[in-house]
Amino acid sequence: MRNDMEQIEDKKELEILELYLEELKALPRIELEEKEMLFKDLKEGKEKAREKLTEAYLLTAVEMAAGYKNRGIGLADLIQEANVGLMAALSEPEEKIDDNFIRKSIDLALKKAVQEEMQAEEIGEYLVENVNRLNEAARELAEINGKESTIEELAEHLHRTKEEVREFMKISLDASSFI
Repeated sequence: MRNDMEQIEDKKELEILELYLEELKALPRIELEEKEMLFKDLKEGKEKAREKLTEAYLLTAVEMAAGYKNRGIGLADLIQEANVGLMAALSEPEEKIDDNFIRKSIDLALKKAVQEEMQAEEIGEYLVENVNRLNEAARELAEINGKESTIEELAEHLHRTKEEVREFMKISLDASSFI
């Protein structure tokens, strides 16, 4: 069961997200012909076109971010990553920028964020698994030997280096400080 603070934070995030979406809906819609004109203006060095294109693609960034929901990252963070991709696309040399390039940049930023989150989760799972193995080995060896094991004994038992065992012990100690 989720605690009250998490529910309050979720509610605040939702309210902020709703405000952001309302602001985006208030921006004027840009038709295809106007976008093409803005791309042309941008290629001619008109900076105002870059600003208008940024505004024009903010809602697109939100829509694309929504397509990545339920992949381990909250919608607000996905929108932020999509906006980073949008800004990166619009900071490129003008001749590269078109609708396809912007959409690909947003999509790439979203894919990268999801991939990084998945890797972080995998690393976390790997570390938890190894810390659990370390704790289990320490208990087993303590029962067998009747004393607390040395790092060398644990490393030999786990087929790990002493440095790896030290790192897992450090992680275990750090994690226990949060309990």
